[in-house]
Amino acid sequence: MSTADNTPPQDDLSKVIPTVKTIIIAGESLPIQPFKVGRLPVVLTAVQPIAYVLMGNAETAKLDILNLVIAHTDDSLNLLAVLADKPRDWVDDLDLDDAVTLLSELLEVNLDFFVQRVLPRLLQAVGTLSTAVKSNAQALTAIGQTASNPSSPQATA
Repeated sequence: MSTADNTPPQDDLSKVIPTVKTIIIAGESLPIQPFKVGRLPVVLTAVQPIAYVLMGNAETAKLDILNLVIAHTDDSLNLLAVLADKPRDWVDDLDLDDAVTLLSELLEVNLDFFVQRVLPRLLQAVGTLSTAVKSNAQALTAIGQTASNPSSPQATA
């Protein structure tokens, strides 16, 4: 017994080969798509300074891109340049509205990945590093105290 599929062939094709959304910014058509895995190191470096802002606001769905750009201008524009795969000079020449629009679109397609996978691991790594630094500092302090304060008194005749 066969069933009829009334789905147009074009819909099936879009499931297999997703179409890429594009927007026009500064007269240029730009793809809005998740970043590729090869860009991960650059993206992680760019997102690190504002990770806490993205993490805190993404969960409440109240991420205000304009305020993000105003409060963290340099870090936001660096992230925008990386996500858009454009030189920072190109990003610096954008109008504020265009920068906010482009960053909003790029974060929208990438934010789930950041919030669910990257940021928790990044924050965990920072916590682990912080713990290791504290442990090493305590160990060095203890070694320094032991070296400067001999534990056995000098023998007297």
